Amino acid sequence: MLLSILEKLKIMTLSKEVLGVAYAGAGLAPGSLVTKALTEFLKTAVVNKNVRDEDIERLLSRPQLTQALAKFLDQLPRNLAQGVVYADPNKRLELKAVDRVNKAPWLYAHRPNSKDVAVMATMLKHNGKDCFLFLENDRPPLKAEYGDGTVIEFPAGLVGDENENETSTDAALRETLEETGYRADEITKLTNNVPSSPGCVSEKSSIFLVKLGEKIDGPKGDAGVYKNFHLVPVSETLSWLKEQQKAGKAVSAQTYAALALVL
Repeated sequence: MLLSILEKLKIMTLSKEVLGVAYAGAGLAPGSLVTKALTEFLKTAVVNKNVRDEDIERLLSRPQLTQALAKFLDQLPRNLAQGVVYADPNKRLELKAVDRVNKAPWLYAHRPNSKDVAVMATMLKHNGKDCFLFLENDRPPLKAEYGDGTVIEFPAGLVGDENENETSTDAALRETLEETGYRADEITKLTNNVPSSPGCVSEKSSIFLVKLGEKIDGPKGDAGVYKNFHLVPVSETLSWLKEQQKAGKAVSAQTYAALALVL
């Protein structure tokens, strides 16, 4: 079995990024002697396509290395077919590589547990005025890179991460209640197929206009990142967002995209 897989590996065309997959999933410590030996063997077998009989005999004479390679190869077929470079053990995020002719592979992030993102431009009456409801969240990636993760954004959520049959409208209704505490009285789908950062992530969004009704509960936020919410009169929205950015807060691209469709 192992020999037949190795023979197939010899004729595959793989990027170095794809060869680096699976160590974490196979429980192999980066930098260990076994990992280094395995990396060298795979480099010979796949990148240079130069596996000799003595190389295979030497590999099979080292049980620890053979076991490590078996673990590696156990999850390699799926990863190779999908170009996965790194897979989150919780199956929430993958780093993938797309081979390109005479160019370095293109790396991007992909959510395997979601088929869309629902973004809701949420509105309600407050003190006799039409207002937008914005969330103020603390996003860990921005905090890690820039020191401050504060982002002003409309409520949003993944579609199909808990129920694969969920529609984008179903998710918009569910996420509206979860993230704002308000029931949706009216919901209108404004557009779909909106990528947030197409050079870096495969994620696309559907944008909705949601008019809020009765308050059912307090906002639960998103994965513990919720900080606050703001009710802003529609006529003051753009100037208010500029003030937030001057104060050092970020405003999500999906929020500005939604406003472009509503204002």
